[in-house]
Amino acid sequence: MLLLKTKPSVEVHLLGWGEKRRENPTREVCDECGGELPPFRHAGVQRLVSIPYSSVLTAMQDVDRLGAGSAIFEPYADGHYAYLPNLWGVLQIAANGQWAKSQVHVRQYARRGLHGESITVREHNQEHRSGMGQLSFSFEPQQEKEERHPDDPDLRNYDLILLNTSGGKDSIAMMDKVINLAKEAGVLDRVKAVHADLGEVEWKGTRELAEQQAKRYAIPFEAVSRPQGNLLQQIEHRGMWPSSQARYCTSDHKRSQIQKIMTAATAAMKEQGKVSKEHPFRVLNVMGLRAEESTEREKMARLATNKAATTQTRHVDNWLPIHDWSESKVWKRIRDKKLPYHYAYDLGMPRLSCVFCVFAPKSALVLAAKHNPELFEKYLTLEKKMGHTFRHKFSLEEVKKELESGKSPEKAENWRA
Repeated sequence: MLLLKTKPSVEVHLLGWGEKRRENPTREVCDECGGELPPFRHAGVQRLVSIPYSSVLTAMQDVDRLGAGSAIFEPYADGHYAYLPNLWGVLQIAANGQWAKSQVHVRQYARRGLHGESITVREHNQEHRSGMGQLSFSFEPQQEKEERHPDDPDLRNYDLILLNTSGGKDSIAMMDKVINLAKEAGVLDRVKAVHADLGEVEWKGTRELAEQQAKRYAIPFEAVSRPQGNLLQQIEHRGMWPSSQARYCTSDHKRSQIQKIMTAATAAMKEQGKVSKEHPFRVLNVMGLRAEESTEREKMARLATNKAATTQTRHVDNWLPIHDWSESKVWKRIRDKKLPYHYAYDLGMPRLSCVFCVFAPKSALVLAAKHNPELFEKYLTLEKKMGHTFRHKFSLEEVKKELESGKSPEKAENWRA
């Protein structure tokens, strides 16, 4: 049993279990608060434990630094308790080598944490073994409730919540927000991250970062890619670079591949007899697109049915949870939560898409070429072979000349696409 009063002074009652049942349960009074303790029905000596405030504060600080975790309070021979930092710790209580707790009444004099957050007990478990019992629980800073938009969906209405992650700044900010909302709704087990792996045309380490970001929240991760070949191969086959009218880099290498995840998940539920025309498999397709990024994205609805992915036995909604966020708000979330982001931003790149995006301005292409010379040579060679310039306003040869002139910018200008 765990009772928690979320006040500046937090009381936590943890009920432990011994190995033998006591025939005549007794009632006892807490020496500290004067309240009557529930009767215990298990063998063992009942004893009250107070953890010093200094130890609680140290645990709070360490847990805040780690992001989440737990604390060990190890008993000394004289009955005092010392804090030992450990990510997967336990509260161990023993007396003379025997299981000594049927009821542990712990009063924590916990004040506000490092970021104005109070400490709560997140989880606990009990196990008993010969001669020693353990009560385990983890601490984490109590998070403020995630902000909600009137148009945001009820996450409980979906069987699969699919987070599209590029590994970029918007993706990790979106992921953090949705994870918080999923926890509040009690549906974290329905969340999965998917990354459309573009291979060599992406910045190095992008796929690994996307997976690392998913692991941070302990959610499943899957990378998908176009089986017919990578983007450069497709460009060479088509003889033209992608454009705003033919954005096959997105349609063929991202949307189509991610939709296969939805198809596989629906098929798995069909085999279990849980999907029908009357009860379609419901997917929430979540993306970190923002209105600020382009005129096209500005016109997108925050929540809309994905008609292309919806079938008779599957309903798909697209959701843009940070659609109204500014770039500064995205970076504030990343800084405040210490979220992992790609090193390309520190090099001066404003966006993490393909290393050489057909919509990027010349300054971004020059900066990208400076840090990815081998890949740039492949693009140069392909441009010459096809006789089709990378951008209608300038060629990659012009980018090369500017790079060789030593005019590489420290920071690239952003672009809307």
